[in-house]
Amino acid sequence: MPQLTNENNAQSVFGTVPHDLHRFRRDALSPFFSKASVAKLDPLIQSKVRQLCSQMEKHAGSGKPVSISMAFSCMTTDVVTEFAFTRTYNFLDSESFEPNFHKAIAAATEMGPVDLRAQIREIKGRTESAQYQRSKAHRTIFEELVDSNELPEREKSVERLWQEGQIIIGAGTETTAWSA
Repeated sequence: MPQLTNENNAQSVFGTVPHDLHRFRRDALSPFFSKASVAKLDPLIQSKVRQLCSQMEKHAGSGKPVSISMAFSCMTTDVVTEFAFTRTYNFLDSESFEPNFHKAIAAATEMGPVDLRAQIREIKGRTESAQYQRSKAHRTIFEELVDSNELPEREKSVERLWQEGQIIIGAGTETTAWSA
């Protein structure tokens, strides 16, 4: 049976072929996508929806078309990157809804100028620091993964987590953007 994988995601949960390793990686991510975890994102989601509506109101009556899928792509990317990395790219700040990850994801390419590896290195450095506060109200997916006592160090490498980040942002962005 052929596998859907390439060099950009072979170490991600989606690109993992051995069953036990896939299950191990999937189990590490599953808690972040539970109903309770997603419900905690409600204030963030509501804020981004208000911002999207505000941007759409600026276009009302202009007579110019607006790509709803691009608008949704910006909104969902801003939500998922905040959830995953505590860093939003503020794509919704753009009245044209460009740039965004839509084209890069659709083409299955790396995400352009955004350096997820640097963000993961930053998170790793922060969580390893003596001043790091474990009790933050909003812990991100990658802070939890890097800080996990259940994951071996090989599962916390920058390269592997970078691949996971691409998959999470891609799935979080495009599943909603294409629903328009």
